[in-house]
Amino acid sequence: MVILREKQTLLSKIATSDQHGENSPYFDGWKAYDQDPFHPTQNPNGVIQMGLAENQLSLHLIEKWIAKNPKSSICTIDGVDRFKDIANFQDYHGLYEFRKAIANFMGKARGNRVTFDPERIVMGGGATGASESLIFCLADPGDGFLVPTPYYPTFDRDLRWRTGVQLVPIICKSSNDFKITQEALESAYEDAIRSNIKVKGLIIANPSNPLGTTMDRETLKTLMRFINDKNIHLVCDEIYAGTIFNTPDFVSISEVLQEMEHDPMNLINPELVHIIYSLSKDMGLPGFRVGILYSYNDAVVSSARKMSSFGLISSQTQYFLASILSDEKFVMSFLSENSRKLAKRHKVFTQGLEEENITCLPSNAGLFVWMDLRRLLKEPTFDEEMVLWRLIIKDVKLNVSPGSSFHCVEPGWFRVCFANMDDQTVEIALDRIHAFVGKEKGNEVATRKNKRHKPLQKNLQLSFSSRLYDENTLMSPRIMSPHSPFAQSPLIELQASNPGVTQCGRLIVKPPRSTVMDLESTNLDDIKFLVLIASFFVLMQMIVEASMKVLLNPQQITYTYTLIPSLYISIFQRAKIKKRETEDVILLKRSNSCVVEVKKSNGFWRIGKLFKKKREKKGYRERNRDGFDDKSEI
Repeated sequence: MVILREKQTLLSKIATSDQHGENSPYFDGWKAYDQDPFHPTQNPNGVIQMGLAENQLSLHLIEKWIAKNPKSSICTIDGVDRFKDIANFQDYHGLYEFRKAIANFMGKARGNRVTFDPERIVMGGGATGASESLIFCLADPGDGFLVPTPYYPTFDRDLRWRTGVQLVPIICKSSNDFKITQEALESAYEDAIRSNIKVKGLIIANPSNPLGTTMDRETLKTLMRFINDKNIHLVCDEIYAGTIFNTPDFVSISEVLQEMEHDPMNLINPELVHIIYSLSKDMGLPGFRVGILYSYNDAVVSSARKMSSFGLISSQTQYFLASILSDEKFVMSFLSENSRKLAKRHKVFTQGLEEENITCLPSNAGLFVWMDLRRLLKEPTFDEEMVLWRLIIKDVKLNVSPGSSFHCVEPGWFRVCFANMDDQTVEIALDRIHAFVGKEKGNEVATRKNKRHKPLQKNLQLSFSSRLYDENTLMSPRIMSPHSPFAQSPLIELQASNPGVTQCGRLIVKPPRSTVMDLESTNLDDIKFLVLIASFFVLMQMIVEASMKVLLNPQQITYTYTLIPSLYISIFQRAKIKKRETEDVILLKRSNSCVVEVKKSNGFWRIGKLFKKKREKKGYRERNRDGFDDKSEI
């Protein structure tokens, strides 16, 4: 311990500071993923990364363009003739063709409603480097910036860690969809003044991370009037400008500035406005570390350009991007297709959540949703939010980010990213969520049932276990996957505890592994109710039978039953029976949408496999001999 302290004293205050923010649950989730990363074949039960806002939906379009344009790279036979020029030292202003291409792309990503000057483009090592350089230009250690909550967790690192500035939260709440109000702005500003913090600016993310929403024109005008009235800077993080997939359209602060400048009624100082941009989200190129600072202040541009020498973009990257971004036909096609893919993925994911009555904040941009899990909290506290988050990480194996790491003032919100994976992984993630929520509902039902029947328990003791799966059970084709979209039915144990019996008998009733789900018109709650009622009568019959056997034979005995298939025949109305010749198997089919396999084993009929028939669609796997897709087995 003494040695550790001595080593720390040899380092700077920045190096030993805890202001990096790495101790946040936001980064803890990443660590959980790194220790057990999901892979569809090599580690199918691993943690799925849903805490990384990365856009992988349209990278194939860039790959196709590269294949058709080999001259865009100096590392190919077609482009090697430019190798010497590009590999030599470049001025930290950057290649002019790169700055020109970036300026044009920024305009296209904003619907060509505004233009950008290449001479105001300042490069940085990703949005992180560009943001930090800007803060160094605008403020001194101890100065403050107002930031609306919830906000991106790494703002604490990017804007505070090395600059020494303070972030003052503007409290936004779900009652108005976390929108900024004039009252909240004034309140935060006054709080900062009372705390002796010199406010140097207001920082916003538009589109918002983590909300996935955009600010309307009037809100942006309100912010412009506010910063001009207080004579402070406005920093607009617009790195998600090209991810708009739904209405309303994105409105850039540049549009508002351009509009207000021409209105003599507005006394607007454009030198207070600065924009942070990147290609990490709009084009899905975070590894290229392309960060852009665009400022309407000449002094800021000059100072930031000097600082950019600490985080330049490689000339090879600039050369390639200048080539691809100069292809206007490709750029417009890419932005359109990317928007379409994001809209489709967002729809699939949110509709999948709605199947379990999970809602999200309505959004129109970004690579994520702001998921509302407040109803799953036992108490509306941040401690309970962390309990739920750890359960999702450890048991459900999904890395989602809790709202508290985004400085949200209301517990129970989570950011979930949906664009950094393929379609199959999205379905697996949704299946895990369905299973988890189903398990939570099972816990509630079991608890209520226990309480309801407690006065009747004299010689019998009921205990419920709603574990999703047994970690010690080896996975096999006959055993349900631990991350199946359907939760296993609870294991009900009934133990006779009559003190007059010397040896205690034990009866285990195991309902079928597969939960029957109506996939068409019948209400799922009605199905569950029918199964519950039918199961109750059969269970009572089993208890009587077991009690008689225990009394007649006091030696310890164990019986295992599976609920007979007749329980389900009433649910599968118009059921069609199909029997295989080689096995004692009955297939109950309902409305050509869902099939249950009932198999005779050890003298008992048991519910075996549940099949969900898929629509006839090009690209699906072939059916087996009975017309059902083996790959959809649960």
